Amino acid sequence: MLTGLLSVNPVQAKAQDAAAKASSLEVRISVDEETPFCAGKTTWDQVSWYHIDLLRLAARFSQMPFTITPVCRDHPTEDGRVAMLRDGSTINLAFFGTSSARERDLFAIYFPVYLGTTGLRLFFTRTDIETDLKNIHTLNDLQKFTFGQERRWPDTAILEFNGMRVIDARYPHLHNMLMAGRFELYPRAYWQAFSELDQMRQTAPDIVLATDVALYYPMPIYFFVSPDQSALHDAILDGMTRAHATGKVLELLRTHPQTSEAFKKAPLADLRVINLLNPNLSDQSRAALARFGIAQHLEKHPRQDRATAIPEEGSSRQAAQ
Repeated sequence: MLTGLLSVNPVQAKAQDAAAKASSLEVRISVDEETPFCAGKTTWDQVSWYHIDLLRLAARFSQMPFTITPVCRDHPTEDGRVAMLRDGSTINLAFFGTSSARERDLFAIYFPVYLGTTGLRLFFTRTDIETDLKNIHTLNDLQKFTFGQERRWPDTAILEFNGMRVIDARYPHLHNMLMAGRFELYPRAYWQAFSELDQMRQTAPDIVLATDVALYYPMPIYFFVSPDQSALHDAILDGMTRAHATGKVLELLRTHPQTSEAFKKAPLADLRVINLLNPNLSDQSRAALARFGIAQHLEKHPRQDRATAIPEEGSSRQAAQ
């Protein structure tokens, strides 16, 4: 855990810890049963994932104390986590990219977990395609390529809405499908791309991450809580808002091992950005990005002579085979 970022006055911290233990507010979040923590090889205090450290930071700053309880289980898909949150009996908090359906059916905490850098996408690709990317300057140029994405990610619908050809599959297979020639570009969030690169190269050693051109569309990741968890929602939002006001959230994002490499190796100012529309972005999400985000200045409105909305989740769409 990044203790320097989470530190507060020791007396205050002791009082907050005692209050949290006495509080009835409890985050229950799914943790993959195959992780070292769930296998009993590490303690919970040794777990240092960005989203968990952000929750810990929020707990320190919140005026409404809450505890964080990991729930070890076979890690569900995003659709599985949405269903579990609706039920609320096993977990009551998860995080994923937003959509109009998710904001309608769940209880969104309108604070972008990665400060709006999720919709800024860098491209994994192959060496034979990387040179072609240097000549990409417009949306029309980009539409000549095929893209790979996970089934049911909100990003898939956004890419298709903007005229991209998308091959969809399960996440663990996408980088190998890229290298096998099934598609040409695999966009991943700015904050996560470099942390995934080494992992992908274990089975795809020649995979390339392009760092001169990027996509941008406003699409934040939020923590969502179960619909009946209004007090927990308020406690977490209060803590993150207070931490953000001190600069601690941005400091965490820029220095955390899972997110820091992008800021070092692909500075925002150096990226050539192509904008896409996200027509289903809610007013609440646009306001949250304007208040807390660090990438919204990259947004330049492309032409809008397309349909006015992305189909709701659950509507029919044909997956590529």
